[in-house]
Amino acid sequence: MAVSDYAFTKPPITKVYNYTEKYAKENRKKRRVVANLLMGEWVKKIKQYDDYHYVRFRGGNGVIKSDLLSEKRLLELYFIDVGQGDSILVQTPKDRRILIDGGRDNESHSFLQWKYNLAKKDNKIDFDALIMTHADEDHAKGLNFVLNDPKITVKTVYHNGIPRFKGKDQLGKISGTGDNRTLEAYDDVTKIKQEELSPDYKRLVNSILKAKKKYRRLKVKRLDQFSKKLSEFNADKLTIKVLGPINRGTKKNPKLKAIGGKSVIINGNSVALMLEYGKCKILLCGDMNTPYEKEFLKIYSGSQLQAHVFKANHHGSQDFTEDFLNAVQPWATVISSGDEPDYGHPRAVLLGSLGRYAPSKIKRPLTFSTEIVRTFKEIKAKQLKAMNAQGESLYEKTIKGIIHVRTNGSKLVMGRIFGASKLADPENHNGYQWEYYLFDLNEKTIKVGNPVK
Repeated sequence: MAVSDYAFTKPPITKVYNYTEKYAKENRKKRRVVANLLMGEWVKKIKQYDDYHYVRFRGGNGVIKSDLLSEKRLLELYFIDVGQGDSILVQTPKDRRILIDGGRDNESHSFLQWKYNLAKKDNKIDFDALIMTHADEDHAKGLNFVLNDPKITVKTVYHNGIPRFKGKDQLGKISGTGDNRTLEAYDDVTKIKQEELSPDYKRLVNSILKAKKKYRRLKVKRLDQFSKKLSEFNADKLTIKVLGPINRGTKKNPKLKAIGGKSVIINGNSVALMLEYGKCKILLCGDMNTPYEKEFLKIYSGSQLQAHVFKANHHGSQDFTEDFLNAVQPWATVISSGDEPDYGHPRAVLLGSLGRYAPSKIKRPLTFSTEIVRTFKEIKAKQLKAMNAQGESLYEKTIKGIIHVRTNGSKLVMGRIFGASKLADPENHNGYQWEYYLFDLNEKTIKVGNPVK
C-alpha cells in the first residue's frame, strides 16, 4: 500500500532499521539500526509492510514499526549553538516558525539552511515571526543573514522598542529621576531617520527594509506586557504570552524603566515570553538582569512565572536574584553561552543555584549548556602541516551544542547528540548517540534515557 503522508515519532527515541524487501517480509532478525529519532522527528511514509512502514527521514531511509508513528506534530524548540549569544528556533504544532534572536554571526543562519535544506534549488521557507529580544549584537547581528537570505521570507519583526543611536549613550530620550526614570520606546524602528542610528542598528534596519521588498506586508512591531499574546500563534493548545519588557507608560505613549547605565537598561528590557502548550510552560527572558528581575516580581506572582523549561537569563551570568529563580522553579534550564568573546559564562554561582530552586518533587533537575555540549576534535599533525601551522594545537567543531526540546503538552523530552558514531554524518545527525530525558508533566517525574547508539 503506497502512502505519501508525513508522520512524527512518538517514543522518546525511535530506532530506524535498515530496509530490504526480504527484511520487510521475512528476515527481521538480521536488522541493523541506521538512525535514532528523537520524539517528534518527522518522517515521510513511503510504503507499508504489515505492521512496519518504510520511511524517509533527514539523512536516510529505513523501516519503523507503524504504531510508533503519529500524525500529530509536537511543539519543537532548538536552542542553537551560536557561541556567545542567543538564538532559538520555535516550530509550532501547526508548522509555523519563529526565530528568537540570531546570535552575532552566521551560525544561526547556517543551522536554518541545514535544517530546511535551503541548498536545494527549489526549497524556500517562511518565518511567521522574527523576534529580537534586544539590540545587543550577540542577539541581533546574526539576524541580518536571515533577513537577507532570498530563500527566507519573514512576515513580522518584533522588537523591544529600544533602537541603538549614534553617540556615547546610544539610547533614546530618558526622562525623570530615581525610581521614575524612564526611556522612550519606539514602535516601527524603520521610520527613524537612519542618520541618527548606530552603524549596527542602521544595518539591521536596512536588512528589514530589504526583506520588506521581498514580502511587502512585512510588519514591524514593538512588544511589551500590553501586547498580552502573539495571537497569530494561538492554536492547538499553544499560547505565547508577552510578559515584558514592562511598559510604565501607555500603549500610545510607551515608557520603559531606565535603571542604571546603557547596557543594564537594554538587557533588562529584553522581550520576555512564556510559551504554554498544554501543561508545558517555557520561559524565555533574553538578557534580563538583577534590577529588572526585581521589577518583574512586582508585576508577576510566582505562579505566573513558574516554568518547566527556563532559558537562563544573560547567558548564565552572576547577575540574577534568588527570588526570581524561586518564582520560576525550573525543572530544566538551558544556558546559551560561548568562548568568544570570553565573559566567563556560565558562572559557577548560577550553575550551583539552579537545582536548589526546582520543585521538591523533581529530585534531579537538569541544566544544559550549549557551550558545554558542543564537541571539538584536535586537528592532526598532517593537517597542520598542510595548513602551515606546525607547533600549534588547533581544533575543529565536530558537533554543535544544540539543545532539543519537544513536547506534546503532557510529556516533554529534552536532549542533545554526542559521541563518535559510524551512523552519523553531516546530513544524518540522527545517527549520533542521544542523551535524552523524558518528563511526565502530569506525574512530575523525569526518566533518564540511557545513551542510544
